[in-house]
Amino acid sequence: MFRTRFLLTAFGCALFALPAPAVTLEKEFTKTVALPLTGRLVLDTYKGSVTISTWDRAEARIKARIVADGECSSSSESVEKTRVGVSVFADVVRIKSDYADIPSTWSFGWNDCSARPFVHYDISMPKTAGLEIKDYKSETKIKDLAADAVLSTYKGSIEVVRLDGGLRLETYKGDVRVDMSSVVRDIRLETYKGRIELAVPASARFRVDADSHKGEIDMAGFAVNRSESRHETRATATVNGGGPRIDFKTYKGTFRLFATKAG
Repeated sequence: MFRTRFLLTAFGCALFALPAPAVTLEKEFTKTVALPLTGRLVLDTYKGSVTISTWDRAEARIKARIVADGECSSSSESVEKTRVGVSVFADVVRIKSDYADIPSTWSFGWNDCSARPFVHYDISMPKTAGLEIKDYKSETKIKDLAADAVLSTYKGSIEVVRLDGGLRLETYKGDVRVDMSSVVRDIRLETYKGRIELAVPASARFRVDADSHKGEIDMAGFAVNRSESRHETRATATVNGGGPRIDFKTYKGTFRLFATKAG
């Protein structure tokens, strides 16, 4: 009897001494697909970060790092079941942060296990391919795109450097900074309580029409026709003889337009 009890005790101690199973709080995804130089890349994501760089290859390289948002009993499962979906149809590559396989959970108190993991993207794509991003609250950075961009975010931030194409942008409360290398096609900007800064070359030719409700419009350095009422402000300008149109609309947001020396 004593011997049996001793063996059971020793076995139990050995179990406790075994290393705990590895907890996966992060994983990586990499894929390269063909994308024509005049194709289009479409990204649908929720939170994390997006870095877009460009090259002259007719392909897109997608790298993603999926990271748990906090640590709790289901964090590892949430990371494992978060997918990066990539589909190719004709000249369009579509990428999506897919949380559909994560079980729905309800949590009360401090131990909240319902948060979706972050997805951090690092994407290289053709410089002349169009870009479309739909985001909720990521930090987005785009460099050296020579094509049209369609960008939307709810509470995220966007920084665009050296854009040589048209732009359509919408944000809810996000902060946006766009540096244009030229103004060759129309630009449409809209925000609710957000801040948008648009830098254009001093030599650029364009027309601008900005409307604000309870917001702020700053176009210092340009000859502006401005009209104001109690809550409404409208500012228009024809710069260097006119050209493509820049439209801006906001509710309680801020729009700043300024010229850079380059160009």
